[in-house]
Amino acid sequence: SWPWGGASAEVVARVASEGFELLDAPPKRLNAKDTPIPYHPNLWAAHRPTAVRIAAALREVLRY
Repeated sequence: SWPWGGASAEVVARVASEGFELLDAPPKRLNAKDTPIPYHPNLWAAHRPTAVRIAAALREVLRY
């Protein structure tokens, strides 16, 4: 999902504007890289969030 103009961006924006006081940490977006979507399978895989990036983002939010 794109960091803006997509479903995940709308969810984060709504939570931040209407329910921020209920959160224990600020929202964090984890999206594909902000580049054109590549065709080659290896480049396509590098474009997407990996398990390592997802785990790092989760650790960052949980440390907050």
